[in-house]
Amino acid sequence: MAQENDVEPEAEEEPKKSSGFIGQIILAVVMGGVAFAVVFFLPEEEPPVMECPSVFTAKQEPEYKPPSLDKIKFVELEPLLVSLGSNPSANTLKISLTLEADKEKGDKVLEAQPKLKDAFTAYLRAVEVAELEDPAMMVKLRAQLLRRAKVVLGPDAVHGVLITEFIVR
Repeated sequence: MAQENDVEPEAEEEPKKSSGFIGQIILAVVMGGVAFAVVFFLPEEEPPVMECPSVFTAKQEPEYKPPSLDKIKFVELEPLLVSLGSNPSANTLKISLTLEADKEKGDKVLEAQPKLKDAFTAYLRAVEVAELEDPAMMVKLRAQLLRRAKVVLGPDAVHGVLITEFIVR
């Protein structure tokens, strides 16, 4: 038995029809027409845009005038000892703070000292050691501690935070 190779003659493939140069011209005309229609049917006036006032404009910010020393009471808080980072053998921060409070509200600051220590400790635990080593961080640190003191005591009770001791070990 001999095997016969059944070879069918290959069907000739039809050449692919390409749109060629005429197709490209038609495409360019259609795209030009769409671009014209978009521009033609756009409104003539610009849509109204709401202005977003800047938070830091000189008109909106009230001028800060520090209270006179006869209206301020300096309240010294107990020193805070905070471990930095999640590692138990990580660095430790020892910080002593003094708050500038109204004379009338100085006792309120002493009564709220546990809440203040909690708020300050929660923030300081989140700060990275590399940030604390930057000298420019002290300004940010004071601002953040003041913000937390105002949250705990109210916006008018505290005017400033003084850092009297700052040691990272």
